[in-house]
Order: sequence, then C-alpha cells, then structure tokens
Amino acid sequence: MSETSNGSKPDLSGALRMHQTGNFEAAQKAYEAVLEAHPDHADAENLLGVLHGQRGRLSEAMARFTRATELEPTNAVFWFHRGECARQQEQIEDAVDWYRAALRIQPQYKDAFANLAAVLARADRYEDLIQLVRGGLDANPEATDHLIQVGQDILARRESDAAAQLFEFLLPRRPEDPVLVRNLSAALLRQGRMEEALTHLQKLVRTRPDWPDGLHLLGLCFEELGQSELAAEALSDALKLEPGRTDSALALVRVHEQRRDPQAARNTIDAALATSPNEPRMLARLAEHLERVSRLDEAKQAAAKALQYDAHEPMAHTVLVQTAVREKDFKLARERVQASRDIIRGTAAELRFSHAAGRVCEATGEYEDAFNFYSRANELFRDLPRARQVKAQEHLANLQASRRAFEESDLDLAALLREPPAQTNARPAASDDHPTKPGSLIFLVGLPRSGTTMLERLVSEGPNVHISDERPTMARTLARCFDITGSPFLSPEALGRLTEENIEELRSLYWDSVSTMIPPAMTPGAVLVDKNPMSIVSLPLIARMFPDSPILVIFRDPRDVCLSCFTTEFKLNRTTRLFADMQDTVALYEAVWGLWRAFAPALHHQTKTVYYETLTADVSALLPEILRFCGLDPATTNQDDQPSGTPGDTPDDAKAGTRVGEWVNTASYNSVVEPVHQRAVARWKNFEPFLGPEFETLAPYAARLNKDSALG
Repeated sequence: MSETSNGSKPDLSGALRMHQTGNFEAAQKAYEAVLEAHPDHADAENLLGVLHGQRGRLSEAMARFTRATELEPTNAVFWFHRGECARQQEQIEDAVDWYRAALRIQPQYKDAFANLAAVLARADRYEDLIQLVRGGLDANPEATDHLIQVGQDILARRESDAAAQLFEFLLPRRPEDPVLVRNLSAALLRQGRMEEALTHLQKLVRTRPDWPDGLHLLGLCFEELGQSELAAEALSDALKLEPGRTDSALALVRVHEQRRDPQAARNTIDAALATSPNEPRMLARLAEHLERVSRLDEAKQAAAKALQYDAHEPMAHTVLVQTAVREKDFKLARERVQASRDIIRGTAAELRFSHAAGRVCEATGEYEDAFNFYSRANELFRDLPRARQVKAQEHLANLQASRRAFEESDLDLAALLREPPAQTNARPAASDDHPTKPGSLIFLVGLPRSGTTMLERLVSEGPNVHISDERPTMARTLARCFDITGSPFLSPEALGRLTEENIEELRSLYWDSVSTMIPPAMTPGAVLVDKNPMSIVSLPLIARMFPDSPILVIFRDPRDVCLSCFTTEFKLNRTTRLFADMQDTVALYEAVWGLWRAFAPALHHQTKTVYYETLTADVSALLPEILRFCGLDPATTNQDDQPSGTPGDTPDDAKAGTRVGEWVNTASYNSVVEPVHQRAVARWKNFEPFLGPEFETLAPYAARLNKDSALG
C-alpha cells in the first residue's frame, strides 16, 4: 500500500470492507476522504477506479487508473486495471499497450497475459497473438485453458488459419486434452487439411468413443475425404449417443444424398423431426430435400413451417426463392431475394442462395445483378475448406500436357486402337452359378453443361436401360492406368505401354466399379449408359478397353458452356473448382477441345457427335438416329413424351426423363424435369459486357463448332 509524504500508511481497510460488501456509496466517500487527505495515494486512486468501473462509470474509472499509474508506474496491477478499462471502452490499442506494460513489469501476470491474448484476437491481430503466446506462455502456463477458449472464439469467427496455428502451438503442452484436440481438428477441417484432421480425430475417438463431438467431426472429415460409408457410420454413432443433435443429423442427410440414397436421407430427416418436430434447421433441410426431388408444394410448406419457428432461417428462405424460380414465378422470386438477402449474407446458405438469386435476376433481365450474384457464389465456392486442397491447377496442367502429347505424338493412334483383345465387352461372371451375360455399354461424354444430362435422359427411356448418373465408374481404372504407365496424364506413349494383360485388368476394375455402384446394370441383357462429361479426356483409353461400345459426344457453343459452368452450383472436385474462375474455365475448355480434335479421327468409327443446338431444335427427328447408333430400338423407346423443342414448351408438354420424386445427382437436377427447349441457346450474349477479355478467345472455337455442326 502506498505511503504518504510523511511515511505513514493511511488505513484503507474500512473503505475496502464497505467496497467488498457492496456498499458502494459509503466506500466511494471513504476513498475520496483518503485522497482528500493524501492526494498522492496511488492505492486509493486505483481502488476508487475499480469501484467506478463496477458502477459503469468508465470515464471516471479511467481518470483514476491513469492517476494511479502516474503515481506508481511500476505497479503491474494498476496498468492491468487501466488496460481493462480501455478494453471496456473499446479503446483496443490503448488496452493492448497497457496490458503489455503490466507484463513488462510482471511477466507472470496470468490475467494480463490472458486478457491481452483475447484483445489481440478480437482485433484480428493474429500474428501479434501468436508472438505473445510463443513468448509468454512459459511464464503463464495456467492461462492455457483461457487460450483454448480464445482459439475457439477465433474459430467461431471462421478464422481457421489463426485458430489452427494457436491450437497447434498449445497441443504439445496438452496432447491428451480432448477439447484442444477437438478444436484443432475442427480448425484443420476448415483449412482443408483433412488427412491431419483425420489423424487427430481417429486418436480422439479411440480414447473418447462415447463423445458425440469427436464422432461428429470424424464423420465430417470422412465426408470431405469422399469416404461416405465411413462418414455415415461415424455420424450415425454420434446420433446414437445424442439423438437430438441437429448438426449431426444434417450432416448425415447430406452424406446419404452424396451416396445417392435419398430414401436414407429422408429417413434421417424424419427421425430427427420425430425427436424435435419444430427444429427450424431440420424443417428447412426437409424443404431443401423436397425441392431437390421436385415436390415443390411440400417444399414450400416445410420452408414456411421452418420460418414460423425461426424467421431468419437462411435455408428456408433459399428454398422459397428456389421454388419460385422452379415455378417460373419470377416476380415472387425477386421479392423474396430482396426480402431475404440480408438474412442470408454470411450464412452457410449464402452460396446456394446466390446461385438462385442469380437465376432470378437473369430471368427478369437484370443481367449485371445476376452476374454479381453468380460471382459471389463462386467467391464462396473458392473459400470452401476443401477448395484450398483440391489440386485444380495441377489437373488443368495435366490436361494441357495431355493435349500437347496427342497433338505432337508421331505414334499411329488409330493403329494402336485397332488392336484390342478379343471379347472386349464380355463382363466378368457375378459368380460361377449365376454368370452375367454381356449387355450393351454406351459411353456419353462432353464438357459439363454441354447437354449430357439431357441426352442421357433421352437415351435411357428404353427398357432395362440404366444410367450412371455421373458415378465415378472410371476412377479406379484411371488411377491404375496412371500407376501402370507411370504417367500422370493420358498420352499416346502411355497407351502404347499398356499390354493386353493390362487392358484386361483395367476392364475388370471398371466392371467391379459398375457392379458396386450400379448393380442392376450387371443383370443379363441390361444396357448401361455411362455418362460422365469429363470422361471425354479419357476416350482413347475407353476405346482401347471397349472398342465395340458406342460413344456419344455432345458439344455446345463453348461460350454457353463456359458461362453455364461459371453460373452453376457444382459439387466440389478438381474440375469444378476451375469453374469458379472464368479464366480457368476457358483454359479447361481449350485443353479439352484440343484433346478431342487430336484424337477424334482415330475414334471416328465408334463415336457419334451430337450438337446441343441442333438436338434441341428438333429432338424428335434426331433422337431415332442417335438411338440406332447406340444399338437401341427407337420403337421401344418412349418417344411420345419427347418434346418438339419449341421455345413455348411448358413442363406439362413433356419431360426429359425425370419425374416428380426422382432423384437426379447432377447439377442439372432443377432443369431436367422440363422439356427440351432452346431458351439457353446463345445465353452468353446477355452477359457479354461482364465476361472479361479471356472470354473472347472462345469465338474461334464457336466458329469451328458451327461449321462442324453444319456439315453434320
């Protein structure tokens, strides 16, 4: 306690007792009496400042703390209180300076250290925060719990890089702390560092198998890694331990949909609503699911119910915009966009909302607003955690290298593809007792948004025809091919290194994938339409493996293709990540087009090129020819439902293969329920002023495509 000028120590005990018992008025008078008698009494100034702060009189408190530090500048407590008062007044820079002053005097001052860390985090000064922790944690180890909470607050603000850095520094000090491991794993997930997160989470779940938090994050990690079966198992286990956990139920619904099991997704939604019937997030998720299967009236009812319980539920608002778009009530859709855009901003639903809002503005002729919404959606897409880890640029570089290899090779590709082993279409027996008879295999390729889904639906109308719906049937085959050849991309030289034994192995891997992903396609007499747009870059290998299988290649004006890729909501992968940037989209188109032009002559005997604009103009005339090329009988295909393709068609006129209640696993799900139409032809012209100079490079490709289509 401070001494007076004559060396005596004034008695503050009475004032302090009144202060501690809450008798603030009497305590204030007592402190002021001491200061009147002893104006340089630093302790009295400090305690009176504390009292003023407790009563919300921050200006008076700051004046007292300032005077106390002037009287006794080496007292760490006084500087700490001055820093606290500055923090409460939102004077962040002053608070930082004065907490630091306290720590310079007393490095082991835990409260000053912890509060300084919190203030730096709030001010987004993450480098300073990490520097503080690195330099001061040894002196204040008991502040670790507080730092974990600081990191959790940072993570809640979606600053995953800073949170992960903090948690990684703390982990060696608390390697078995489940909360720390859980938080670090959550930060790593948001960063897209999935393998590291998986290592921590698997260890956490082994030591804490009954902790729903750990199982939930493990499920999210497996989901991001594409291991949907393991994701479903972990999330189901989390729900068994905590049945009412909505975030786990929402994640499990998403995983079931990724597994193409919409019934399991619906069962999960129903189970969650049975437990919590008024949970707005789950009601909104039900609405989203119903909209996805084109049950629009039910979707609107579920969304409206969600908003009864939470008027700001973002996905419910998004679904109402979506359904209005689907019903072509664009006036209502525009009103809903205006009413809910501020509610949606900054939420997880904003990406989907931005795509829907873009479609609304496009339909109402507000093309600049539409382009801005689409651009915002792509910005959010690029910021997804896994987007940082997807090797999109490496994928693009490999495609460009593959193009150069086919353009520059001296090998006779046609001769190479003319020497397949015998019985190339024979499928392996399902078992010795139930051999599977060979059926028909049709490949359908073309860049995304070129019309592959539309053509798939038209071709698949016949009996016993099964569609791949973009399942990755070639993934294992391609991985094994690259492993055998030692090349990260397809080239004539790599194809030349494949022996007939290698081809047989690759074919077997393909049919193994089909039997797992599409079991009905393995039944006797079945026809499989394997549609995966980007398989176009693997056509020489496909032709080598299946030289008797017809290949449909569909092309569309490259300007419409690239614009549609830029404005469509895709699931994230290394190709779709490129579509979030127009320059990358154009570069991808050029690589794929160049590849096709390089190897098309060698594939002429088993490919048929279809042009989107020509097909949509007169589908009834062209479809029989396409079906006959595929070995299908036009007479057995349901052509009564095929539309004429005139712009005036409505959803009542005809359906392109998809009915209400059917699940479509492509980005075209909301358009394939419509008739074939030409509304999207030359769509790019509406956006030409906003597309940038790289878009101009597509004009020569469009001219060449028009020439090819005119030649038939």
